[in-house]
Amino acid sequence: MRGKRGATLWRLLKLVNSTSPWMLITSMIAIVLAAGSAVTGSLFIERLINDYIMPLTKEAHPNYGPLLTAIEVMFGIYAIGFISNYFFTMLMGVLAQKVQYRVRNEMFTHMETLPISYFDQNDYGDIMSRYTNDIDTLMQMISQSIPQFMNSALNLFFVIIAMFSLSWQLTIFSMIIFALSLGIVRFLTTRSSHYFQSQQRELGQVNGYNEEMLNGLKVIKVFSHEPDAKANFNKYNEALRQASGKANTYSTILFPIMGNLGNLLYVIIAVLGGAVAIEGWAPLSLGVIGAFLQLSKQFTQPIAQISQQLNSIVMALAGAKRIFDLEDEPSEVDSGDVTISKNQSVKGAWHWNVPQKDGSTKQ
Repeated sequence: MRGKRGATLWRLLKLVNSTSPWMLITSMIAIVLAAGSAVTGSLFIERLINDYIMPLTKEAHPNYGPLLTAIEVMFGIYAIGFISNYFFTMLMGVLAQKVQYRVRNEMFTHMETLPISYFDQNDYGDIMSRYTNDIDTLMQMISQSIPQFMNSALNLFFVIIAMFSLSWQLTIFSMIIFALSLGIVRFLTTRSSHYFQSQQRELGQVNGYNEEMLNGLKVIKVFSHEPDAKANFNKYNEALRQASGKANTYSTILFPIMGNLGNLLYVIIAVLGGAVAIEGWAPLSLGVIGAFLQLSKQFTQPIAQISQQLNSIVMALAGAKRIFDLEDEPSEVDSGDVTISKNQSVKGAWHWNVPQKDGSTKQ
């Protein structure tokens, strides 16, 4: 199953890259700048406290000029992050629309070449669900899930490096708390991924059944089949409700759990960092503790965001597989040329020469 997901993801990434390479590359650069600026701003808090704020508390007539300059620098750092976030969000949104337009065109063009047997074996509603629900989840993945996933992953990477640069002791302690939370995250993401795939499958079945019932509505009315039709619909709808409910339950409880773990880690680091600084167990200044506390908040948030975006990516990959399955269906085989006279042939068509009473033939 994981191998199939990897193949689907790789095929999807090639599709996105071939649609607009420059937009994808520009978005990736903007994502790196956005993640880097967020961590740089948190690290700058150390200098702001130690080099600008603390000296002012010891002066009888403080000069706030250098502090204002430092605040302007910090504003510039966060402004770069804001602009970068805006650019990659806008570009990935436009790119998602381009991919959506291309995929729908390719699907429809290929669908016209499929044999009648394909439409006999697949419900029309399920086919329509690939054009609507599956492509919508695919667009959401390209415009939101993948950019946010990469931004969170880079943010987490930069945060860990910054935390080690400030205090390796507090970083090791934070990593222990993180390791304890991994079991919770893995359990929730595994369960939600399973139910998100079931949700897409059940949604296609509901749409297919609705389309079938609407096409046969007159027959249902004539034979008074309404109670049975409703009972079957309730069965499919209940299966969809169960899958959607469980998928969203496991997905949404992740953020509160990780948020509370982040708040707990914040309090513990504040107490532990203060005790270490007061007792002199490690060279921790007030600026280092302040910057580390800010980074600790950024440490837990990306983990929850990565887990949540993974759920959306898995759901979108399930839809992408359904789309690619349609595109991979073999086209109808051309029956070749059928000779109807010595000098004429019609490709892919059958014609018969019918004998007449006078000995001639007529098509």
